[in-house]
Amino acid sequence: KESQAFRVQFSQLVLADHYAESFAAAFLVAKELGLKNTEIATALEKHFQLPPGRASLIAGKNHSWILDSSYNASSMFSMVELAKELPLKKTARRYALLGDMREFGEETEWFHKKLAKIANEGFDLIVLVGPAMAKYCYPILRKKSATEIILASDCFAAAEEFQHILQKDDLLLVKGSQNTLFLE
Repeated sequence: KESQAFRVQFSQLVLADHYAESFAAAFLVAKELGLKNTEIATALEKHFQLPPGRASLIAGKNHSWILDSSYNASSMFSMVELAKELPLKKTARRYALLGDMREFGEETEWFHKKLAKIANEGFDLIVLVGPAMAKYCYPILRKKSATEIILASDCFAAAEEFQHILQKDDLLLVKGSQNTLFLE
């Protein structure tokens, strides 16, 4: 079959590239069932939802935006890249609140060090929370990044860092594992 362009637009979600494969599969199944492109797009836009804390764009303090992906650390790299690439107004700043990635067991060190390389540029401030961030990510970012890096003791200290700096159109990415970090 020939390839077809398919566009779906969500108003309150900012989805990483890996969602495209799921939507493509849903599209193909719907086409086989005889639905038209507009019917498929409308159904997805109307009914597709993610649980709270997964790629949700919510209004923040002072008319800023929070990209809340705090449910777990899966897709950490793609969400960090996405937050760096989103088009913002010229005066807007990008911030990241990143917590430990606790799903990786023996690979924890490797994942946190890789994150340090990915998050090294593109943000005006990065606040890190958790012992793995302190041990593996913070030392690398502190040495190599021109970005301001803060290691917060917990979620409350992290929130305090952003309390007075968020301004209109700023973007704050919140990403990490939920287990005892409470970034949500």
